[in-house]
Amino acid sequence: MSLHDEQTIDIILQNPQTGTVDLILYDDGAITDELKRYNLVIDKATAYLSFVASGQLVEQHPDSAGKPVRCCVVCRRPPNEAMVRLEGVKDRNDANIHLDVIVVNESDYLPKPPGGKPSERESKRLWWKVW
Repeated sequence: MSLHDEQTIDIILQNPQTGTVDLILYDDGAITDELKRYNLVIDKATAYLSFVASGQLVEQHPDSAGKPVRCCVVCRRPPNEAMVRLEGVKDRNDANIHLDVIVVNESDYLPKPPGGKPSERESKRLWWKVW
């Protein structure tokens, strides 16, 4: 998973808390130039939009049909100010084709269960990491 690899969807999952299909764009914090980091996020989110708009998402994951889809930029280190302001991406030729984007810290993507303590499984391994 890399911001440089815009042809790969990092993770696809059905979010149990929102009911959305989340296309995870993982920012591992390796890019230290903030302008470059932002531009790579935009490029990859736009590629995610193409994946959804072309029908590939539903073709490869039929259970996602009819469900709201969003791009979730999950950041290992805090997002920069420009990333925080990002709300979505649109197709350059058709403004009606868009994908909502949220940008969050890694620890904030899914809230902890009531009581604030992670489950035993969560404390051993982050559930959404792909190995």
